[in-house]
Amino acid sequence: MNRLKKIRLLNDLSQNDMARIIGKERTKISRIELNKGELTASEIINICKALNLSADYLLGLIDINTNKRD
Repeated sequence: MNRLKKIRLLNDLSQNDMARIIGKERTKISRIELNKGELTASEIINICKALNLSADYLLGLIDINTNKRD
C-alpha cells in the first residue's frame, strides 16, 4: 500500500481531506496513491506539519514516525 494512503487511512481522512491539507484537488491525491503522480516539496511539508509526521516516514525512508506524539 502506498505510504500516503496508509497515513491517510490511519488518520481517518478522506482523499478530499488530504487534498485540503495540501491545497489541491482530490484527483491529485488519487493520482499519488495510484503511483501516477508525486508530491511537491511544499506539499510534503504541509502534510508533515498537519499530521505531525517525519518527512522521512512519509517518503518511506524509515518505518517509524519519529515525530509521533507521546
